Amino acid sequence: MIAYIYKISETLNNKVNIEKLDLEIRASVISNYLTPPYITKGRIYVDFEVDASENDKLVLKSIINNHDGELADVSEIHVNAREKKIREMTEMALYHPLLTEHETVQYLTSIDNHFNGWKRSGVNSVLIAKIQEDANNINHVQHGFLNTIVNTEGNKTFEFLISIIIK
Repeated sequence: MIAYIYKISETLNNKVNIEKLDLEIRASVISNYLTPPYITKGRIYVDFEVDASENDKLVLKSIINNHDGELADVSEIHVNAREKKIREMTEMALYHPLLTEHETVQYLTSIDNHFNGWKRSGVNSVLIAKIQEDANNINHVQHGFLNTIVNTEGNKTFEFLISIIIK
Protein backbone atom coordinates (compact mmCIF):
# COMPACT_ATOMS: atom_id res chain seq x y z
CA MET A 1 0.00 0.00 0.00
CA ILE A 2 1.21 3.50 -0.90
CA ALA A 3 -0.20 6.71 0.57
CA TYR A 4 -0.16 10.04 -1.24
CA ILE A 5 -0.24 12.90 1.21
CA TYR A 6 -1.62 16.41 0.68
CA LYS A 7 -2.06 19.38 2.97
CA ILE A 8 -5.62 20.51 3.67
CA SER A 9 -4.44 23.95 2.54
CA GLU A 10 -4.04 22.50 -0.99
CA THR A 11 -7.83 22.19 -1.35
CA LEU A 12 -9.96 24.93 -2.87
CA ASN A 13 -11.35 26.29 0.43
CA ASN A 14 -8.88 24.78 2.90
CA LYS A 15 -11.61 22.30 3.87
CA VAL A 16 -12.22 18.61 3.31
CA ASN A 17 -15.43 16.61 3.12
CA ILE A 18 -14.08 13.04 3.22
CA GLU A 19 -17.26 11.45 1.88
CA LYS A 20 -17.42 13.84 -1.07
CA LEU A 21 -13.68 13.57 -1.76
CA ASP A 22 -13.94 9.78 -1.77
CA LEU A 23 -16.74 9.94 -4.35
CA GLU A 24 -14.83 12.45 -6.48
CA ILE A 25 -11.83 10.13 -6.60
CA ARG A 26 -13.92 7.02 -7.30
CA ALA A 27 -15.75 8.85 -10.12
CA SER A 28 -12.46 9.71 -11.82
CA VAL A 29 -10.25 7.66 -14.14
CA ILE A 30 -7.91 6.79 -11.25
CA SER A 31 -7.24 3.07 -10.74
CA ASN A 32 -5.86 1.04 -7.81
CA TYR A 33 -7.40 3.47 -5.33
CA LEU A 34 -8.28 2.21 -1.83
CA THR A 35 -11.18 3.97 -0.12
CA PRO A 36 -11.74 6.17 1.79
CA PRO A 37 -9.16 8.93 2.19
CA TYR A 38 -8.49 10.04 5.76
CA ILE A 39 -7.10 13.03 7.63
CA THR A 40 -4.36 12.96 10.24
CA LYS A 41 -2.61 16.04 11.68
CA GLY A 42 -3.89 18.42 9.01
CA ARG A 43 -2.96 16.18 6.11
CA ILE A 44 -5.07 14.21 3.66
CA TYR A 45 -3.95 10.62 3.05
CA VAL A 46 -5.05 8.85 -0.12
CA ASP A 47 -4.09 5.18 -0.21
CA PHE A 48 -3.36 3.14 -3.33
CA GLU A 49 -2.77 -0.59 -3.69
CA VAL A 50 0.36 0.07 -5.79
CA ASP A 51 2.31 3.11 -6.95
CA ALA A 52 -0.05 5.32 -8.96
CA SER A 53 0.71 6.12 -12.59
CA GLU A 54 1.88 9.62 -13.46
CA ASN A 55 -1.53 10.33 -15.02
CA ASP A 56 -3.34 9.14 -11.87
CA LYS A 57 -1.10 11.38 -9.75
CA LEU A 58 -1.94 14.39 -11.94
CA VAL A 59 -5.67 13.61 -11.79
CA LEU A 60 -5.52 13.13 -8.01
CA LYS A 61 -3.66 16.43 -7.57
CA SER A 62 -6.33 18.18 -9.66
CA ILE A 63 -9.13 16.59 -7.61
CA ILE A 64 -7.48 17.69 -4.36
CA ASN A 65 -6.91 21.24 -5.67
CA ASN A 66 -10.52 21.56 -6.86
CA HIS A 67 -12.17 19.89 -3.87
CA ASP A 68 -14.31 22.51 -2.12
CA GLY A 69 -14.87 20.62 1.14
CA GLU A 70 -18.51 21.67 1.22
CA LEU A 71 -21.44 19.45 2.01
CA ALA A 72 -23.27 18.25 -1.06
CA ASP A 73 -25.87 20.78 -2.08
CA VAL A 74 -28.61 18.60 -3.45
CA SER A 75 -32.30 18.48 -2.67
CA GLU A 76 -34.36 15.42 -1.85
CA ILE A 77 -36.08 15.90 -5.21
CA HIS A 78 -32.76 15.52 -7.05
CA VAL A 79 -31.75 12.54 -4.92
CA ASN A 80 -35.07 10.83 -5.68
CA ALA A 81 -34.75 11.62 -9.41
CA ARG A 82 -31.26 10.11 -9.47
CA GLU A 83 -32.36 7.00 -7.62
CA LYS A 84 -35.34 6.55 -9.96
CA LYS A 85 -33.15 6.79 -13.08
CA ILE A 86 -30.53 4.43 -11.65
CA ARG A 87 -33.26 1.96 -10.66
CA GLU A 88 -34.77 2.10 -14.18
CA MET A 89 -31.38 1.54 -15.79
CA THR A 90 -30.54 -1.31 -13.41
CA GLU A 91 -33.86 -3.01 -14.22
CA MET A 92 -33.11 -2.51 -17.90
CA ALA A 93 -29.70 -4.12 -17.37
CA LEU A 94 -31.21 -7.13 -15.64
CA TYR A 95 -33.84 -7.84 -18.30
CA HIS A 96 -32.26 -6.70 -21.57
CA PRO A 97 -31.27 -9.81 -23.57
CA LEU A 98 -28.16 -8.29 -25.19
CA LEU A 99 -26.59 -6.48 -22.24
CA THR A 100 -24.72 -8.59 -19.73
CA GLU A 101 -25.66 -7.92 -16.14
CA HIS A 102 -22.09 -7.65 -14.84
CA GLU A 103 -20.88 -5.09 -17.39
CA THR A 104 -24.02 -2.99 -17.12
CA VAL A 105 -24.16 -2.93 -13.33
CA GLN A 106 -20.43 -2.13 -13.21
CA TYR A 107 -20.91 0.77 -15.61
CA LEU A 108 -24.07 2.08 -13.91
CA THR A 109 -22.17 2.03 -10.62
CA SER A 110 -19.42 4.13 -12.17
CA ILE A 111 -21.82 6.77 -13.50
CA ASP A 112 -23.71 6.82 -10.21
CA ASN A 113 -20.40 7.43 -8.42
CA HIS A 114 -19.67 10.23 -10.88
CA PHE A 115 -23.01 11.88 -10.18
CA ASN A 116 -22.67 11.42 -6.42
CA GLY A 117 -19.14 12.81 -6.49
CA TRP A 118 -20.23 16.12 -7.94
CA LYS A 119 -23.77 16.31 -6.52
CA ARG A 120 -25.02 18.52 -9.32
CA SER A 121 -28.66 19.14 -10.03
CA GLY A 122 -29.98 18.03 -13.39
CA VAL A 123 -29.53 14.27 -13.16
CA ASN A 124 -30.32 13.88 -16.88
CA SER A 125 -27.68 16.29 -18.18
CA VAL A 126 -25.00 14.98 -15.81
CA LEU A 127 -25.52 11.33 -16.65
CA ILE A 128 -25.90 11.97 -20.39
CA ALA A 129 -22.68 14.01 -20.51
CA LYS A 130 -20.82 11.30 -18.58
CA ILE A 131 -22.10 8.47 -20.78
CA GLN A 132 -21.31 10.35 -24.01
CA GLU A 133 -17.83 11.25 -22.77
CA ASP A 134 -17.12 7.63 -21.83
CA ALA A 135 -18.49 6.27 -25.12
CA ASN A 136 -16.26 8.64 -27.10
CA ASN A 137 -13.11 7.92 -25.07
CA ILE A 138 -11.40 4.99 -26.76
CA ASN A 139 -9.24 4.45 -23.63
CA HIS A 140 -12.21 4.18 -21.26
CA VAL A 141 -12.51 0.72 -19.69
CA GLN A 142 -16.18 0.50 -20.80
CA HIS A 143 -15.64 1.90 -24.34
CA GLY A 144 -16.25 -1.44 -26.08
CA PHE A 145 -19.31 -2.20 -23.98
CA LEU A 146 -20.79 1.26 -24.55
CA ASN A 147 -20.34 0.94 -28.31
CA THR A 148 -21.89 -2.54 -28.59
CA ILE A 149 -24.99 -2.75 -30.80
CA VAL A 150 -27.94 -3.70 -28.59
CA ASN A 151 -30.93 -3.90 -30.95
CA THR A 152 -32.01 -4.34 -34.55
CA GLU A 153 -32.24 -0.56 -35.02
CA GLY A 154 -28.47 -0.41 -34.63
CA ASN A 155 -28.47 1.55 -31.36
CA LYS A 156 -25.34 1.25 -29.27
CA THR A 157 -25.43 0.65 -25.53
CA PHE A 158 -24.72 4.30 -24.70
CA GLU A 159 -27.54 5.50 -26.99
CA PHE A 160 -29.86 2.97 -25.39
CA LEU A 161 -28.90 4.09 -21.86
CA ILE A 162 -29.42 7.74 -22.83
CA SER A 163 -32.88 6.94 -24.23
CA ILE A 164 -33.78 5.43 -20.85
CA ILE A 165 -32.54 8.52 -19.00
CA ILE A 166 -34.38 11.12 -21.10
CA LYS A 167 -37.75 9.40 -21.27
